[in-house]
Amino acid sequence: MRFLILNLFIMNVSYGAYYDTLPKGVRLAAFRYVKTGEVNSSYGSNRQESSYFLKQNFDAKTLHSLNSATEVYFDELKRISEKAYNDFTFGEYEGSGSANVQVNGYGLGYGLTNRVTLYASVPYYKADVKFNLIRNKGNNHSSVAKEIYESEASEVSNLLSQLTKELPDAKESLLQSIAVNYYGYKPIGDWKGEGFGDAEVGMIYRLTNWQTAGLAATLGAILPTGRIDDPDILQDIAFGDGQTDLFFEFGGGVKIFNEKADLSLSGRYTHQFESTKELRIPEDDEYPLSDKKGIFKEKLGNKIDITGHFAIELFSWLSPYSSYTYSQKEKSKYTSQYELANEYLAKNSDTETHTLKFGLNISTVKLYQTGKFMAPVMLDLSMQSVVEGQNTPKYDRVDLELRLFF
Repeated sequence: MRFLILNLFIMNVSYGAYYDTLPKGVRLAAFRYVKTGEVNSSYGSNRQESSYFLKQNFDAKTLHSLNSATEVYFDELKRISEKAYNDFTFGEYEGSGSANVQVNGYGLGYGLTNRVTLYASVPYYKADVKFNLIRNKGNNHSSVAKEIYESEASEVSNLLSQLTKELPDAKESLLQSIAVNYYGYKPIGDWKGEGFGDAEVGMIYRLTNWQTAGLAATLGAILPTGRIDDPDILQDIAFGDGQTDLFFEFGGGVKIFNEKADLSLSGRYTHQFESTKELRIPEDDEYPLSDKKGIFKEKLGNKIDITGHFAIELFSWLSPYSSYTYSQKEKSKYTSQYELANEYLAKNSDTETHTLKFGLNISTVKLYQTGKFMAPVMLDLSMQSVVEGQNTPKYDRVDLELRLFF
């Protein structure tokens, strides 16, 4: 979506604290349900929050090349009066967007040894985008007709002035007509989509064998199995980014307060490989619409994610927790024969996100180990919110996760 880009980290099935892995031969099946609130704003390059919208003034420059008739009209208008040409408008429109996203994540883990756990996960998206189009400024045909009439005393100017005065008013259908017939986009409006996102596979290796603390490292890849952005749809949401990523994660944790609390810290570095994509060729860094497409080499910026986590064990089966995640993505790079477009596409592609999370973990693992419960199950309910950022959506989300060990 050109004015709404939503990236969700959906599934990570690594078990427990960062120093834990699955025992040898133990399997894990995980399901996570993710639901966002209405996403209708983002943090811009200045870190200020603003609503998603698309503003378009249908002036002479925009409409000039729409078809042969408009070319003749505006060529003559520009010849007679440059001022009238620059002042001409059919009106100004604003399109505001919002989205709701639901994700089901499915994951599997397997304890290859007591130190090595293998896992794989994939999310399934359901997205609903609402797009509202309003007109906030009308046409000025009468004033432009007067400028034409006063600029040149001729039969042609009189005829053009009369024609301008009698031009029909343009309703919202004009935006659809220009977007579809001139720019080549699919009709603008509400959009719904569903499908699998990018899959993640990895291996967690426990580095230590301590009783109350430990370290672990994870090596993995994110595979391009998700739907990518369609350059012909203005209001869609991508479920994947279209290229393979490799990541390395390192973390550690320690039990404190007589082993009644867990404190952990982890960091992940993700390298995103270059891919080839067909994209719209922007002609201006502030103007989102383009009627031309081209082939680009896209190198999305590499990412760093750092998470601090604190949990308190109220009972052997109940632990409230909180966490803070800092995420940063470098500026993307584009390579093609369109030098200016490469710069425009890369502009504001670097991102930064600060996320707070609060949750409640219910686990029967210890009860199962002592024979007080029939199965090892873990249920996790959490809420998180993006509280600050740069070039990133602002959203709240609720997660419900179920893990079964067998």
